[in-house]
Amino acid sequence: MITPSQLSQDGVVAVIRHADAKNIKSVAQALLEGGIHALEITVENKGGYEAIEELRNMNDILLGAGTVLTLEQAKASIQAGARFIVSPIFNPEVLEYCTSQDILMIPGVFTPTEIINAITHGASMVKLFPASQLGVGYLKNIKAPIPPVSIMVTGGIDVSNMQSYLEAGAVCVGLGSGLVDLKKSDDPDFLEEVTRKARQAIRIGKR
Repeated sequence: MITPSQLSQDGVVAVIRHADAKNIKSVAQALLEGGIHALEITVENKGGYEAIEELRNMNDILLGAGTVLTLEQAKASIQAGARFIVSPIFNPEVLEYCTSQDILMIPGVFTPTEIINAITHGASMVKLFPASQLGVGYLKNIKAPIPPVSIMVTGGIDVSNMQSYLEAGAVCVGLGSGLVDLKKSDDPDFLEEVTRKARQAIRIGKR
């Protein structure tokens, strides 16, 4: 079972949208070369499941599924090979099912009440989303009164502001289109740019 401490080792989770079986392997390799091991493939489209299945036997990757809203999506993601599940919302049914399958499930939260509810239902890690709408000060303020829980921040996070969230107590950050934008994959320098950005993020995440 993947643990919060494993995701915190790099300090970075690459959040990849619009992935499919054809475009994901070279991107995953570029991220690995840049030092990022945790990949969250979003499954709002069918291609996301195909991409997860394509990577399920790739060495050194911590492979997860993101934008999981329903129990059916969670089951399909795990069947495809996801070893952790991330959601923008808190769905107790999904959290309880993943826990029963020894799969780390990271529910999305926005308020202290949602964090406590997630912890009560067994969450060991939560996703503060959208973090940029709340700011670093909000993260600092909510950490004091709530029980210990690992917090990942996503939504508007990039290499320019990620350090401030890590210093405020986040165990890792989710980097999306600022790290991997598959809409730009036709650019001949795309993979080189992904590797460069990954190395930059890792330098910050491991400080």
